Amino acid sequence: ESDCSLHLHSYSTEDTPPPYSTSNAVGFIVGIGNLGKELKYTAEELNTYLSRDGGLNWIELKKGPYMVKFGDHDSIIIAAPCLNQQEQSNIHSIRVKLGTHQFSQIQQSTLTTSLLNLDQSQQNFHHGHYANTESRKGVIISLDLAQLGIRSCQGASTPEDPKSDYEYWTPYDGRHSTEKCFLGKFVQYVRRKQTAICLNGEDHE
Repeated sequence: ESDCSLHLHSYSTEDTPPPYSTSNAVGFIVGIGNLGKELKYTAEELNTYLSRDGGLNWIELKKGPYMVKFGDHDSIIIAAPCLNQQEQSNIHSIRVKLGTHQFSQIQQSTLTTSLLNLDQSQQNFHHGHYANTESRKGVIISLDLAQLGIRSCQGASTPEDPKSDYEYWTPYDGRHSTEKCFLGKFVQYVRRKQTAICLNGEDHE
């Protein structure tokens, strides 16, 4: 319906990050926006959306505007609330795609201003400052998600096998033919199945 389009913020908006993607998370795009007739600008009206097929289809990933990074070749999604001058969010825990993990070693509320990571890695770094101090002392939090005890993915050489954690994916919008040829080229990627709870590892390509 014309009343229900997805509107996403881009590079012209200062308070929200632009759509995010990386070559190590094939087909994945994250954007902040809203459903309706027009683009909204207040945090209460915005949500975070995820596409797994290069922007053809979208799902709501999280209520509210979040900055997001991918890790471990797309098997991990790290999300932290966006901050702006009018509204700041205290972070006591970090939300990842596998659940919410509480980090008790964080002694004070922390405002995260950026997420830093290597797309292939299971390590992530969160740059911010302590909220409850006059000096707003800076802090960098290092998270090694490999320590969560999640198993390693299996079956990368046999995608689509019922026992494999992997599947084939090809960029394709279905508009022109059934041959899945995109811009004159057929490309097939191997990536982790959406339902597989496992980690790829840094050597995964």
